[in-house]
Amino acid sequence: MFFNSSGEKPVIEQADVADVNLDEVPKGPIHWHPELTVIIKGEVQNIPRNLGLGSVHKPVHTHDDVPVLHYENSRPTAETVTLGYFFSDVWRKTFNSQCIFSYCSGAEGNLSMTVNGKPNFQFDNYIPKDGDKIVIMFG
Repeated sequence: MFFNSSGEKPVIEQADVADVNLDEVPKGPIHWHPELTVIIKGEVQNIPRNLGLGSVHKPVHTHDDVPVLHYENSRPTAETVTLGYFFSDVWRKTFNSQCIFSYCSGAEGNLSMTVNGKPNFQFDNYIPKDGDKIVIMFG
């Protein structure tokens, strides 16, 4: 990523977002509230409250109403709207098509994700929509 000559909106190079469907990136401001549930070996994992809040709020953050994620962004980009952004840049946890936290598909179990009850294979590249119910399971 680099900034354009005016220093305002970041310009995303295609290589940075190669696996993201750029057609799904919002073209204007967003204020979305998807729900995220992470279940590892049958146990629901707590998503911390107030992640990404501070003097400057991250474009995705949590409040007291977890498992709701707050996507509030006046200039969404392919980098900041993915589920992977929430995990890597806000929660600082591993999440991709093979692993959630320290659990990776293999002998211990498999990773799966559903969105609104249907299997989804975009994992960290998924762009949540307002009202989505996202469930990530390992087991």
